[in-house]
Amino acid sequence: MEELHNRLAAMLDENTSLKRKIIDMQHTIDSKQHELLIARESHDTSTHLKRIAELEQENARLMNMHCCKHIQSNQNVENINPIAQESRSTIKVNSDTDSRIQSIKNKHEGSEELRRYLKTIREYVTGLTGYKMEFRDGEIVFHSLYAFDTEDVFIFRYKSGSMELVNNEFASTWTAEIQNYLIAGKSIPAFLAAVTLDLFNKKTFG
Repeated sequence: MEELHNRLAAMLDENTSLKRKIIDMQHTIDSKQHELLIARESHDTSTHLKRIAELEQENARLMNMHCCKHIQSNQNVENINPIAQESRSTIKVNSDTDSRIQSIKNKHEGSEELRRYLKTIREYVTGLTGYKMEFRDGEIVFHSLYAFDTEDVFIFRYKSGSMELVNNEFASTWTAEIQNYLIAGKSIPAFLAAVTLDLFNKKTFG
């Protein structure tokens, strides 16, 4: 019985020892496989890099050949067909013409924009002062929004550095305001405001 027990213990020890050896061998195998994989990858990378360098050199050589042939081809075309240079000159002239046309269009658009701006300014001035203004030959014509007739206008003329009222039929009806605001007060805005207020009252309240 004791002998069997001893043999069993010896077999268990041997079995444990074998298992450890198997584990060590497996670890060694895994390590070797990993080293082999790294070596293969390194070899593949080196091969790829070498191939890439060869392809880059080949591409550069082909590009140089293509450029040389392209330049020679253009020179041959120009020598054989003088119309080529003439065509380029025509293209340049057409380009200059297009630029001038575009410049004219820009100026025209600028003029249109200026006209719209001035129209807006006139509308603002009319709304704020109560007078439509028209400029003509050094004169400014004022037509009140509250006037009873289209001919009821004041005309001011620029003379010797100042504005003077041109006498007409409508102006002659405002002698009191002319005396008080233009002659005595020397104020055109006050005169126009007084006329506006009077016309407003007459048109609104009768």
